Amino acid sequence: QDDAFGMSGEELHNALTLAESAKPKSKVKTLIGHFGMGMKTACSSLGKEFKITTARPDESQIHIVQYNEDEFVRKNLWKIMLHSEPKESRSFHGTVITIWSLKKKTQSKSYLREPFGRIFAYYIRNGLLELTVQDEVIKPSELELLTANNATDLTKVPTTRDRWSAADVKDLIRRLNKVDFNKDGKKPIDFEVGKKRVYGWVGLRKHGSQRGEYGFNLIRHDRVVKPEVKIGFAQHPATARVIGELHLDDWEVNYNKDDFIQDTDEWIELGDPDR
Repeated sequence: QDDAFGMSGEELHNALTLAESAKPKSKVKTLIGHFGMGMKTACSSLGKEFKITTARPDESQIHIVQYNEDEFVRKNLWKIMLHSEPKESRSFHGTVITIWSLKKKTQSKSYLREPFGRIFAYYIRNGLLELTVQDEVIKPSELELLTANNATDLTKVPTTRDRWSAADVKDLIRRLNKVDFNKDGKKPIDFEVGKKRVYGWVGLRKHGSQRGEYGFNLIRHDRVVKPEVKIGFAQHPATARVIGELHLDDWEVNYNKDDFIQDTDEWIELGDPDR
């Protein structure tokens, strides 16, 4: 359920039409929709039945669609009914999606909390989205970065294996200053591959990860498409602190929007560790 702008009857009709999307044609280039498949495939993959109720603030009606997979297959008409009725409350606006006859096993809040906080971190952090799961507010994922100001904490790490000597930390601070990280531990990145822009930042985790939890979050229109990608460097214990963000708004994604199209000369160049 959201309390956003909602949809008109025509917009709901288009939202449930296969491969119909106004977003690629929109002047607002930051919209994350693209292929016109998202809501209907998401709903039908989660359950055999769903109901969508939506209304705009400037309309006096709500618009409703209810879907039953078995009935849809039996009728074989490739149509579902949309109807409208007066609002019970004039102030209601937004969209409510209810899904039942679930196809997937229900998951705990902890299972959803971390990926939601990572994928939608930028919307949450910038106040564009407040996301709750069973009344628990999702917080954007944050990692503590290594800086010249906190590097001395490495001498106090409890485990001997991970503890640094004062001399090593002093040398580390010198190298951090040489790289010119900002006060937050980030070094800005901004370049082009062909005519496609790549921008973001690179930094170092305060504490390295031997579980692969490092690398670049690949982002398109402020949504994390793929997290912790080892691109431009080799996966190795020596690089287990490298972390950052690459915004790839000009780059094409696959149908599921969970990865970028990689069989291109530009992508190969992007991943070249010598660039």
